[in-house]
Amino acid sequence: MTHLNYLTLENQTSEAFYFWIGRVDSEGVDPERLFFAYFYGKKAAGYNVSFGDVVTDGTNILSGYGIKEIGYNFIKLLKPGDKFTIIMPSEKASAEFFRERFVFMTKSDLEQKLGTQIESFVYLPSILDLQTAMPPKSK
Repeated sequence: MTHLNYLTLENQTSEAFYFWIGRVDSEGVDPERLFFAYFYGKKAAGYNVSFGDVVTDGTNILSGYGIKEIGYNFIKLLKPGDKFTIIMPSEKASAEFFRERFVFMTKSDLEQKLGTQIESFVYLPSILDLQTAMPPKSK
């Protein structure tokens, strides 16, 4: 028998938000720093461009492939009233590993920082399954 944890996010505000899972624990970290770490920090494994380069440059060679995720990189737009379900690993340490990296930023703030609207690469499904993602390595 497999045990799964389902977490449903619901945007109960009047403003649209982007949601992503960052590379570092987001607790108490300045949103500006979280933004730059995620979009322009270390290049995604196996790619020579940052995620920010991919989502903002329509002429990028990767843009024609419709890539929705690059490693941990995905971004979900939650409009007012939208719900989004995440299937979390049942093991507590793995679930916390992801939950501590949740980041929310208003649509207007993110697009102002990027200098453009994100028209591609937004995760479209209403469910994200993290149970199949690589669990954190034990120390």
